[in-house]
Amino acid sequence: MTPTDAARAAGMKSANAIFNFLNNRTKSLSQSTIEALVKVIPGATMAALTGMEPSDAIGPVARPIQVRAVATAGLMQASFDLPASQQSQIVATVSDDMFAQGVFGVEVRPPGAENMFPASTVLLCIPINAYEGVIGTGKRLILQRIRGNKVEVTVREIVIEADEAWLWLRSSHPEHQSPIQIPWVPGQPPKAWRVDEDRYSVAAVVVLAIVPQP
Repeated sequence: MTPTDAARAAGMKSANAIFNFLNNRTKSLSQSTIEALVKVIPGATMAALTGMEPSDAIGPVARPIQVRAVATAGLMQASFDLPASQQSQIVATVSDDMFAQGVFGVEVRPPGAENMFPASTVLLCIPINAYEGVIGTGKRLILQRIRGNKVEVTVREIVIEADEAWLWLRSSHPEHQSPIQIPWVPGQPPKAWRVDEDRYSVAAVVVLAIVPQP
């Protein structure tokens, strides 16, 4: 849920108050705004939105997450991260551990993942060097491909068979049907590799998908 979505669901005239609060332009939200947001943001609490959540609180809370990148097959960009002016924030319920690991958002845009996620889905991702879970078949990964000074960002599903691993786009687009083989050592995090003029690396692991409301 984006700040704009939250404002609309809460019946607010605009999202300015939320944006100002998230960007530290104001130190608090009005009582009426807090009460409205608690009703529409999953996992939000009065304490969290007022900054009074106790330090030993257990369980996930609603937090602003930076949407840093866009995943689109075939789109070569200047860098992995979008320009700051094109980035956005989304309010999502995440745990303290996820927040400490540097969770960030990647927006899905076609083509490339139509058979996994609707367009405009925001994927919450943990950087690969901070991810502590097991990567197995079915896990969705954020792959970056570098050619020259351009970067392609895609979300792919890993399939592991007989100690070989492949990354699939799961796209309905006819030009994006072939998988990429990734060097694989069971029990070890994936390392960067090169194929001809392309350099590949797994940037992050998808841990949650926030699908846009119809």
